[in-house]
Amino acid sequence: MNNMENEHKCKEYQIKLGLKNEPIIFKFNTKIGGTSWNGKNWIIYYRNDFDILHELGHLLLNNNPKNYIHSHPTWIYSFINNIIDCFDNFNLITNPKIPEFASLLSDECYDYTTTLWNRISQSTPHMLLALFCLLFLNWNYIVPNTLKKNRTQNINFVLKQAKKGIITEVFLSEEYFDDFKNRLTYFKAIKDKYDIKTISNYIVNILVDTRLASKNTVLTVIRQLIS
Repeated sequence: MNNMENEHKCKEYQIKLGLKNEPIIFKFNTKIGGTSWNGKNWIIYYRNDFDILHELGHLLLNNNPKNYIHSHPTWIYSFINNIIDCFDNFNLITNPKIPEFASLLSDECYDYTTTLWNRISQSTPHMLLALFCLLFLNWNYIVPNTLKKNRTQNINFVLKQAKKGIITEVFLSEEYFDDFKNRLTYFKAIKDKYDIKTISNYIVNILVDTRLASKNTVLTVIRQLIS
């Protein structure tokens, strides 16, 4: 796809999602998708169609901070951002204007197993926990069963290997990890509710009640990520 076709696709999705009047500049990036604010325009970096829709989805939910300062441990920011990503993805997958997003998310999850596998030995245990949550929630509670094809076995294998590293370094026992995962699965009951109180309570229940982070730190990051 050439630059003109890319630009056309970006603008097409922007209009489909009702964001025609948002000041957005799209920039192709081969490494990773993301969004930043330059004081005048949103800059959306994308690798593929999934990134375009996912980043537009954050603007749709109005949760892209214009002036976020990374003043907290990176893994806490990543964990909370990943949870918000899942709410974003669920909102997009239920949008009838972009039915293609379901298969794009399924492909993204499958590709993500390579990233998670490589991170098992390279990431800090807490960062690995944040990455685990992103794949676990997307695959189990957002991607439709009809699109999981023969991928579940491979994804569950990678999640299991990540779990071993997390238990060894973070929770120290399977019992504590299971408690954490049970709190994580509550996403199923609230994934269609997008408000700061619901999301805050959900993340506090996961991170604070398991003593992984302080309530003040968690709430501060949430307020910065969700406008």
